[in-house]
Amino acid sequence: QIRVNKAKRIYLEIDEIVKLKGIKFDEDQKARERDRDLFLFQIYTGYYYNDLKNMKKSQLVKDPQYGYFILGTRDKNENDTIIPLFKFPHAENILKKYTNPDENCEFLFSPALFIDSHVYNKTLKRIATSVDITKAITGKVARHTNAQLWIRYGADRPVISKMLGHKKEETTKHYFSVNIPEIVEGTKRVDFEILAI
Repeated sequence: QIRVNKAKRIYLEIDEIVKLKGIKFDEDQKARERDRDLFLFQIYTGYYYNDLKNMKKSQLVKDPQYGYFILGTRDKNENDTIIPLFKFPHAENILKKYTNPDENCEFLFSPALFIDSHVYNKTLKRIATSVDITKAITGKVARHTNAQLWIRYGADRPVISKMLGHKKEETTKHYFSVNIPEIVEGTKRVDFEILAI
């Protein structure tokens, strides 16, 4: 007898990400545009919604050779992460649009950008429906999508583990010490720019 895994993880395909990215919002839909942009940023980082909310300016580092990285710990488990944000060119547009201009605030994004996560998830479902995406979209789908993108397009497994903030890499159960050079090397085969996401 074959057991069916009921907890199947939902993730978006490339064409669905492109659809979301391509939505043009009216002037009176700024809140939806913001939520779509934060969702895309979740896809680019693999962060949960609360991780974005708690992300500090000090975590965003611009390497002169490669571009933006996110360094720091994830809110849920406090495990270290290194995320090569430069692999997603559109992420820089979102940073320019939403980085908190208040020099006295430590958070990368203004706390005022964030709404209740239940409301956020409802908005995401409406946005997805508007472009004929029938999957049950939530903030967690962004994290699953991020992992699938890295796996599918050839990032090395220990590097994925480090980017997702996992203490242990699933198949070997060993902790891998990975830093910026390893992240660059482990993701060099991956080119998301050509996918227009």
